[in-house]
Amino acid sequence: MRYFLNIIVGLLNRPEKVTLPTLPPEIMQQILKYVQETSSLHSSLLVNRYWCQNVVPLLWNNPFKQLPKRNSHRLIRTYLLCLNKEENFLLDFNLKPYLNVMNLIPRRTLFEYPFFLNEISFKDLERVVSSTVLKWCDRETKQEHKPIMAQIVISILFQLFTRMSTNLRSIILNNDFDTPELVAFTNFNILLSQLRKLKVLFTPLSQNIIQLLDIISSNCKDLRCLDFRLSSLNYTPELIQLISTIIKSQNYINEFTIANISNGSDPIFSSLHSHKKSLKSLKIIHTQLTEPSINIINQFNKLHTLCLCFCGGLSISIMKCNFPLLRNLHLSYLYYPSDITTKIIEKYGKSLNQIGFNFTDFEVITSNNNKILSLCPNITELSVSFYAKQANLDHDFVDNEMIKWHQKIDELYTSRKLNIFSLDNSKECYYY
Repeated sequence: MRYFLNIIVGLLNRPEKVTLPTLPPEIMQQILKYVQETSSLHSSLLVNRYWCQNVVPLLWNNPFKQLPKRNSHRLIRTYLLCLNKEENFLLDFNLKPYLNVMNLIPRRTLFEYPFFLNEISFKDLERVVSSTVLKWCDRETKQEHKPIMAQIVISILFQLFTRMSTNLRSIILNNDFDTPELVAFTNFNILLSQLRKLKVLFTPLSQNIIQLLDIISSNCKDLRCLDFRLSSLNYTPELIQLISTIIKSQNYINEFTIANISNGSDPIFSSLHSHKKSLKSLKIIHTQLTEPSINIINQFNKLHTLCLCFCGGLSISIMKCNFPLLRNLHLSYLYYPSDITTKIIEKYGKSLNQIGFNFTDFEVITSNNNKILSLCPNITELSVSFYAKQANLDHDFVDNEMIKWHQKIDELYTSRKLNIFSLDNSKECYYY
């Protein structure tokens, strides 16, 4: 794979005309995925038909993510061209009170772009649609009409996705607006049955969201990844029971994350117990643990990744666990008694490839008297999370802290080269 990757990258960087190799599409797309991580694939669309056919699925599997604002309206327009006559009529009819007639005639596009959609974040979708609506509006458009128009477009797009996006595998509910009443769409249950990943991140728990989660508990059986990070006030007994039902209804779960439960988490861990043979990643953040929950956690002996950050109730009972496959461990050193944290690291340090701490642990981890990292001779990566209760950590603060960590770790461990990085979306993960 690396050999083919180097050939492709080299050819892309050569200015003269060259004959490009033709590989099986499945191999070509795997190579292009690596290229996509380091550079844009848009220029590759123009190489020839074969390249275009292999690049388009990659560019359109999550097109809303990190899309520049200037391109928002182009993306939405392309999707709207894929509407059928009924969907186009509904869009036109619903927007008429707020906007001139769209005059967007559905036509056959070069590709069926909705088919390639693999993951959708409601927050990214809202951002792109809202930007598009602003471009459509003129000075006479009332401010209060803009979010209504955005909701109309989002609802129509989901009707399109429900009809055409048979490759959709991941939904991230992280929106600020209310979620459309998706369950009313034809074939929506079929769409849900295909999902493999569900994330619910700091979204308002409207009746539509609750209804959606309830439908998911009945129609989704093959979710591999579940991630619930809500405000602590959202975790009512009813929601905790609903989350537990979703967990129980899955065939096997590989990754599970829960955050910000101040009390009543036992039903969730009891439900998760049925997945002890398949669970490989467990992340528990700012959650109150009990002895029964800790005893269940101790039985997840297939874990490769364990994150225990800012969890109340963590006791020495966690040392009864046996995680022979553990490679990634994330703790908050100052939040727990030092004897618990140190003993966990002493027990598993030699098997770890990656270890993580909170930025507030800097003085402890880098002090000359504390050799925490010496207990982990095989780690190649150190991750830093940025959690601060009731604080707003801006990008400059994060950048300055990371510089400090880099300099100090390099100074203390001159013989070891560690990849030190901040966790993606760390403020969203841990701030509540």
